[in-house]
Amino acid sequence: MITLQVVKMLAIVVAVFAICWLPYRGMVVYNSFVSDPKYSWSPDWYINLSKTLVFINCAINPILYNLMSARFRAAFKSLFTKRKNSAFKTTAFNPRHRLNTMDVMSSAEPKSLLITSCEATS
Repeated sequence: MITLQVVKMLAIVVAVFAICWLPYRGMVVYNSFVSDPKYSWSPDWYINLSKTLVFINCAINPILYNLMSARFRAAFKSLFTKRKNSAFKTTAFNPRHRLNTMDVMSSAEPKSLLITSCEATS
């Protein structure tokens, strides 16, 4: 089930994407429809601003995820610590719990291939 926090985070990421890419895409669309090259619009300062916004968009996504998601923060922190966080392990990568492909394909009910270790132990 999708929570309100996930929807809010997705809306913000999409809005930031649109804001960062709109200046560049607007210039590209405008110049695409101009038939005479002397009326094309591409001042150097605008191209530099557009490129900078595009680069900022790439760099700001992890920052947004960090600010808005406790699960992302925990996963990111576990990358830099020696201990492994069991909440992010999946049994699909564990050979003891791996489901046989033929069992999944032949059963009437679909089985989830990614079962978290918390679900597998309970």
